[in-house]
Amino acid sequence: MNKLEILPVRRGWSIRFDDSEVSSIESNSFNLLDVRFKKGGDKLIQLNQLVATVQSNQVYPYFWSDNYSVWVEQGDEPSWNFRGANRDGTAETSTQLVVKCRDEGVKYCVTQKITILKDHDLLTTRADGDMVALEFTDPYFMHIVGPAYEMEGNIYWPGIYYPGMETYVRDWKKRWDMFAFETAPGRFYGWKHHHYYYCEGAEITEGGLFAVLGYEGGDIAYRVLTPGYNVGICWWGYDAHFYKKLPLKEVKSRPGEENGWGTTPVKAGEEFDFSYELSELPEAESKEIRARSEFRENSEIGLRNMDRPRIERHLNRFDKKTEFDDQYFCWRPGPKGAFWDKSVGYDDAYSLRLESDGSFIPAYTTRLGQEMFMEPVYGGKKYRTTAYIKTENVSGAGARVSVCFGVPVWKGMHGILQPFEYAYTEGITGTSDWIKVEVITTAPEDVISVHVALELNGSGKAWIDNFLFEEVK
Repeated sequence: MNKLEILPVRRGWSIRFDDSEVSSIESNSFNLLDVRFKKGGDKLIQLNQLVATVQSNQVYPYFWSDNYSVWVEQGDEPSWNFRGANRDGTAETSTQLVVKCRDEGVKYCVTQKITILKDHDLLTTRADGDMVALEFTDPYFMHIVGPAYEMEGNIYWPGIYYPGMETYVRDWKKRWDMFAFETAPGRFYGWKHHHYYYCEGAEITEGGLFAVLGYEGGDIAYRVLTPGYNVGICWWGYDAHFYKKLPLKEVKSRPGEENGWGTTPVKAGEEFDFSYELSELPEAESKEIRARSEFRENSEIGLRNMDRPRIERHLNRFDKKTEFDDQYFCWRPGPKGAFWDKSVGYDDAYSLRLESDGSFIPAYTTRLGQEMFMEPVYGGKKYRTTAYIKTENVSGAGARVSVCFGVPVWKGMHGILQPFEYAYTEGITGTSDWIKVEVITTAPEDVISVHVALELNGSGKAWIDNFLFEEVK
């Protein structure tokens, strides 16, 4: 008998299913709805934006739930209705979820609506050129990005972003390797799973598919029933953002966000609807979509990132770049004065070179830790940062390495990483051969990432090599 389990993850907030009211739309962490298509099968998706909610003038389509599970028997069509509203009374939302369990499989049918109650400027989640993106759902697909790190049989994940995944990651396996967007009837373009494959989102044709394709059959697809909606892929975790473009009035900036958040005027009575169906794809259809898919050229910024030294999980010798067959992030150079040197190194021919006349600080930067799917860092533990530095006529504070732990500061339903405090190695000045530098720091509670900068604070030229961040045993 075909059965379906719906199992949301508990994180302290709830939806009352009996009277379809949202008990709260404020939270300091994400909640998720795990989806599996067969009893005992792999959890496939987390619908972390199933129910649209509105807070202040901002639209946040997130699903909040207490512990809840239901078995759906073959032939059943249970449905749930959710409602939300923002505190200042400018908008309300509603979502209907119908689960259809048939011989041919299970199908989720979702209809979302945002109704504007008062004239105001709507602050949406993202500015994109001369448009703003009104986002409705942002599913995270399991079995694409690997677990953060495996050590002594334990698999770790960036739990601050996806709470409740601890049991899932023990069974993680690479299942999917590409997305396919149906931009016109029967025409698909593919999206490769790589952090630096940067291609713009695409509008899905009415009734078209957004497919998640892999190796072993059992692939899944969204059938987008509402025209005029786009899908864009997150470079970090490959979650899919379904959104509608609206005219841009102005951009409101936020610290650390290049594009800012856009505003657009909306009128009382305006409604925004989004409907889709989520189901498994027959294996034959999956193969046909894969064969039809056309791949766009990678963008200039994507190609630039792939031609940079990759971040290694342990010793960084700066001797390899990212490739399409790996999932590494890269070291990012500052706007000027930072170069990947392929002729000078501590114990090989590779290093990072920094040059300045003293009017700016050249640097290479990166993040480490569970936020970047790497070895996790733990609050209260000590960590050692080492590197080798060679200098030529360096003045000022010198060439050095800075380390800072990232701690989330929650604003409503969104987390913003805030630097804890910076620690620096000794700054090397003058002209010197390779010198080892070191700094030991203690991670704060709730740490989820490590921010690193290899920098030259002053004038001259410096090379930095063999960077290592490790726990002090």
